[in-house]
Amino acid sequence: MLKKDAKVKFLEHQLEEREREIVSMRDQERTFASPEDERVYRLEQRLRETEALVKGLTEEVLDLKSVTNKLYRAFEARIEAERAAEKERAARVVIEEPAPVIEVAKPSIEAKKSVRVRKEPEPVEEDEDQSGMDLIMQPDGTLKRERRTGSSYIIAPSKYQAPAGLGDDRRKGSRKGRETKSSSVIIAEDDDDSITR
Repeated sequence: MLKKDAKVKFLEHQLEEREREIVSMRDQERTFASPEDERVYRLEQRLRETEALVKGLTEEVLDLKSVTNKLYRAFEARIEAERAAEKERAARVVIEEPAPVIEVAKPSIEAKKSVRVRKEPEPVEEDEDQSGMDLIMQPDGTLKRERRTGSSYIIAPSKYQAPAGLGDDRRKGSRKGRETKSSSVIIAEDDDDSITR
């Protein structure tokens, strides 16, 4: 059975090749009355080829669209599953164990009685209003939430400023003297190279 199917497919393929050869021979043997007829025929041929190409591209785009839709549905299903799991986790009630009971024996007459002492729960830090809190770098390198008091912000200059004494413009050959010599020269500086003078 397999041999017959393979043979049929081979023969169909051979038939298609022969038909293509016949069509190409007809195209080569055509004689046109005028060069415009030949040009029109070639344009029609290109149009048919372009239509076939567009049809193939359309099929590819539709395949791509179906794959994209499948991926999107899978992604949405995964998000829904995560949300359901999160809701389930939130819905679980945490059962707290009762505080341990400590029995203390008294040396008095009532030695048979026991006293139950409950362990105090650890104090939980109350959540303060976080609106006025900023993360401030501590001397040990950690960040800690603290309230800012007054103007404790440090405002650094946006440009590099030389220490006092190094950038003194009063010395000989200062930049101001050079600026007066030529007004259309572009002077490149380390801090800002987009200034034109």
